[in-house]
Amino acid sequence: MWDNLPFTKKRTTSIPEKTTEVSKKIVSAINLKMRLKNMLSTFTDSRGATLIEIALYVALVVIVCIGVITALGDKLQGVFDTIVSSL
Repeated sequence: MWDNLPFTKKRTTSIPEKTTEVSKKIVSAINLKMRLKNMLSTFTDSRGATLIEIALYVALVVIVCIGVITALGDKLQGVFDTIVSSL
């Protein structure tokens, strides 16, 4: 079930042929623990947080630029009209 997920690593402990049922259950429990540890480490990784922070800063700058251009739109239109007419 967990083998096809992208965050699981293929680290498993092999089971020798001559083992008892208890040993097989222990090895299966260890494998499950390793898979759960790998899965939880992907959710607690903080490397993606900086990307989200940068995206939020960029969005804030874009919103401020849109606000400034909207507020100064008529004045900027007049300046551009003057430049175009002088050409």
